[in-house]
Amino acid sequence: MASYALTATRRDEDAELWELRVSPRRKNAPRRARARTRETDACASRRDECREKPKNLPLRLSLGDLLMERGDPRGALDVYRAAVRMKPSYSKANRKVAEAEAACAELAPEEEPTDDGGGDAADADPAAQASAEAARLKAKGNSCFNNGCYVDAWENYSDAIDCLAAAGVAGRAEDAKLHTNRAACLLTADRWVPAAHDGARAISLDAEWWKGYWYRGQALLGQLKGKRPSKVMQQKAEVALKALERASQCRGFPEDKRERVEQLQARARNIVFYLAQNQCPTQ
Repeated sequence: MASYALTATRRDEDAELWELRVSPRRKNAPRRARARTRETDACASRRDECREKPKNLPLRLSLGDLLMERGDPRGALDVYRAAVRMKPSYSKANRKVAEAEAACAELAPEEEPTDDGGGDAADADPAAQASAEAARLKAKGNSCFNNGCYVDAWENYSDAIDCLAAAGVAGRAEDAKLHTNRAACLLTADRWVPAAHDGARAISLDAEWWKGYWYRGQALLGQLKGKRPSKVMQQKAEVALKALERASQCRGFPEDKRERVEQLQARARNIVFYLAQNQCPTQ
């Protein structure tokens, strides 16, 4: 009786389609196929858990460990690097990155595309290639964000920014939107400080892109939560208020957003007044 040997075709990041081909060799292949399918289901389940708990870095590392056990060091490396970007001081994540990089180095290099004779691949502009890849990652990030997958969106925006930086083409005005998109992801996780940095970076790239001021203002106000009134907190609130006021003055500011922005401006003014009246005498 003929048995079946298993071959895998990767269709996307979270699912695999297993195809069966006739082979006279392994009689226990169907059983192994079921075991591999369970492993794939475990990875998909762990990814879902990571989306539900985006701040749980040990959970993300466990996903990377599953990918390593399954023989996918490149996928694990992406997961570990994402954890490092979220918390650069996380030593365990840095060790995992080093281990995954070593495992990737041992893999056979992927085949390079052959040149058909037209010379387009060889003569392509690296900057244009980086821009195209960044646009692809941005579109993927937008899709993830619209579906509520904020961590995945953040990863794609970060990869797009890194791609442009590696090619030496970062710093363009149009790249400001990548930073505001990433800031929007960070705000969903209450990560106020990096969101404020992304907002400031967007402003430095395009001073007329209103979302840079909008997200920076929100992030600065978020940093005041749970803080005692002080001169430093008052100054931060004043900077947030100026950013929100500047947002509504930018060219191309959408009028349908004006009411929402003005509401946050009024809130920022109240916070500035409260902090000015309630500072500790020693501060």
